[in-house]
Amino acid sequence: MEKAFTPRIRSFLNNYEKPCYVKESQEPSKIIVDCALGVNPFGCSPSVAAFLKSGDTALLDAFSHYPAYPYTSLRQAVSRYWMGTAAIGIDEIRVGLGSMAMIDMLCKCLVDPGSRVLGFVPQFPDFSATVMSFGGVYETFPLDASRDYRLDVDGFCGAITGEHRLVYMDNPNNPTGQVFPLEAIAKVAARCRENGAVLMVDEAYADYIDKSETAVALFPEFENLCVLRTFSKGFGLAGLRVGYAFLHEPLASCYDRVSYIFSVSTHGAALAEQALLDEGFIKKSRESVSRIKGELLSLLTRLRVAHTHPEVPIFTLLAASGLADDGVSLHSLLEKHGVKSEAGEDFENLGKHAVRLRVPKETEPLLSILRDVERELR
Repeated sequence: MEKAFTPRIRSFLNNYEKPCYVKESQEPSKIIVDCALGVNPFGCSPSVAAFLKSGDTALLDAFSHYPAYPYTSLRQAVSRYWMGTAAIGIDEIRVGLGSMAMIDMLCKCLVDPGSRVLGFVPQFPDFSATVMSFGGVYETFPLDASRDYRLDVDGFCGAITGEHRLVYMDNPNNPTGQVFPLEAIAKVAARCRENGAVLMVDEAYADYIDKSETAVALFPEFENLCVLRTFSKGFGLAGLRVGYAFLHEPLASCYDRVSYIFSVSTHGAALAEQALLDEGFIKKSRESVSRIKGELLSLLTRLRVAHTHPEVPIFTLLAASGLADDGVSLHSLLEKHGVKSEAGEDFENLGKHAVRLRVPKETEPLLSILRDVERELR
């Protein structure tokens, strides 16, 4: 009998299992409120919707052609959008298939088997998964639960050594929704530069905070800093899969060598460019998120929330102290009541007593359900 063929897969993938917090609900028909994935609960800008519905013949004709690589028009629009915050030329801007895919490309540039990479936890788990898929060693600095998961910046800087090739921060943090002060990011960037490390700041949720608070403002100052952005969250265009990054040389040229030339569709690039024109939509979304989030959090009694920013639409909800030891799974409990969330078990340094929630479009019925959950936890 002929021996079965076995492909020679990279050795460090033999025992690798990719973590993923995106899961299909067991009973989707029973979901009343979807607070799971971090989309904009208010959709996208009306101007983007109007542009899409306009029946532009050029966009229709574009189905037969490749996108206009290297996306000069979109990169120029991004440069203009940030003009008041930092002077960034289009040669320092790259676009890609969402910031998640751009993380993959940058790890392709920076991570060899055995490379040491540092991040804090909890944070966006797909980053560590990508590092490990390239054979990198992902090291973690735990955020202290007794401090409501606030980042100890001095402690984190102290953990960075010359052995680290790459350091990762998601700001705002996923899953807590906390925002790190600009001076803290600058301190980490300086520490990374001293040790020859690249600092990657993933700003997927940063459209919900003021531009002046983002790492983009620091980009011209630190040649070891790269900043990732996406149109999936604040701009409400998750289905288009468009992201962009600010990269210094030589990392920008390396990115060109490993990335896909036609990664973003013509329609994705055109609609993303249109979205940048409507800053009023982002402002309105932030105001609505702040109002709804404030209403929800102010009325909690038995549940508590990790340190978070009032305008960021995600937050970590925690069962009261001791309940985790009693076998309570907050994710399962919420799902039983019709609320879809992201389980705390899917984020390192959380657990079954925690979930990540995304602010819904309206305060009710989530508030009513949370009150029922709290009564059940008494």
